[in-house]
Amino acid sequence: MKLIFRILLLSTFIILSINLNAQLLNEIESELLNEHFEAERGEFDFKNKKVGFFHSTSVWTKEEFFKDLIEWNESNQTMSNQFIILTEDEKEKSGGYDVFIYAWSKILISRTQVGEHIEKIKKNEAQQRL
Repeated sequence: MKLIFRILLLSTFIILSINLNAQLLNEIESELLNEHFEAERGEFDFKNKKVGFFHSTSVWTKEEFFKDLIEWNESNQTMSNQFIILTEDEKEKSGGYDVFIYAWSKILISRTQVGEHIEKIKKNEAQQRL
């Protein structure tokens, strides 16, 4: 019941917040991701984190990710997701991203691929500014 309430709140927030601070998580999004990744995240907390979202290895928006996550949760199914916490060096190179989340990748993403994805994020942000 608690998760359903959060999903409804998140759905409302996403509708109201489209294009606002695109990748920085709000409190509800952070809590939802903390619960979603509870078994894998250890001490990592998604609160106030800047997150890069990928559909497999293609850049995805926060709104697209959460819309998909909500739809799957509402149908009592689980999305296939993975996250990689960026190192301090990767965080600097990426423009401040703390973590990348990969949805629907058919293979596990390796640390060596993170550099390519940093470049994809930067290129995507540059295109959005045009």
